[in-house]
Amino acid sequence: MLLDRQEVCHNPVVKKANHDYISTPEAAKILGVTRQRVLQLIHQKRLKATKVASVYLIKKSDLANIEVRKPGRPSKSKKKR
Repeated sequence: MLLDRQEVCHNPVVKKANHDYISTPEAAKILGVTRQRVLQLIHQKRLKATKVASVYLIKKSDLANIEVRKPGRPSKSKKKR
């Protein structure tokens, strides 16, 4: 039996665990990036997440360990001669 998003969000077990976990939109807000970027980080395995039905849940402690880099090519380092 598959659960849909509403059933997952209103499930008492998930609600109890919610104080340790946050959703992808909440993680995006904390990191200052888009929800899509959070999903990219999850798919790149740079951010751990647990998928419950169609919802990714991210541990708050795992979010604290992530380093979000600015998009684009890194700037050239200035070497001193």
